[in-house]
Amino acid sequence: MGTSPGNEPVVVAARTDPGRLCTVTVERGPRGDQVLRYDGSESVVARLSPEVVELLPIALSVTGRTVVSARCPRGGACTLLLIGQPDRIRLYFHAASMFCAVLDRAAVDRLRAAVESLSVR
Repeated sequence: MGTSPGNEPVVVAARTDPGRLCTVTVERGPRGDQVLRYDGSESVVARLSPEVVELLPIALSVTGRTVVSARCPRGGACTLLLIGQPDRIRLYFHAASMFCAVLDRAAVDRLRAAVESLSVR
């Protein structure tokens, strides 16, 4: 993870609730902003505004349910719902089960580091 997500995408492997592989990526969006992308059977993107960058690492560090209000790159709401358990985090885009990434602790740590690096730039 020597590259900054500002330059190169940071891809984190995850699984869907049924156990299929999916990815969560921190990358530069089409307008030059940073986005959080889910790619599974379908894809969805949330814009990483400064407010989301501030709240998301906290949500990735706690157990229980945390809601982070985000936006899609072209407007419209994208509610990120995080359900933290001792050994994993479930990250739902649009708070919908069809866009769920189940991240083990190693994946959570990698995603948190990628998002936190955005706040120090």
